[in-house]
Amino acid sequence: MFKFVLIPVVLFLSGAVPSFANTEADIWNDYDKVLKTLPVDAAKMLDRGVTCSHFTGELNGDDSQRDREVKQEMRKLKCDSVDGEVTVMKKKYKSNGAVQKAVRMYYGN
Repeated sequence: MFKFVLIPVVLFLSGAVPSFANTEADIWNDYDKVLKTLPVDAAKMLDRGVTCSHFTGELNGDDSQRDREVKQEMRKLKCDSVDGEVTVMKKKYKSNGAVQKAVRMYYGN
């Protein structure tokens, strides 16, 4: 009985079994590297979309000074049009697997 418990634990600790606890954090470690592999316009669009998504998560909805600052930055970035522009970019680069994968991984679209 002891072997059946010990083997999975040893495999897990050795890294032979993938850990899913930090997978999302790991993809962000490579974000800048991934952007460098994309066409310039696609990288800029994706980065803008990711930034807009981040700012959306910062809004509290309380009309605080911070909310006003975030909304101002979102207007500068034209975040209200990002979804449509990402859709256009995906169509433009429909045969570019790197662009398609990056959009799925980082923008979730």
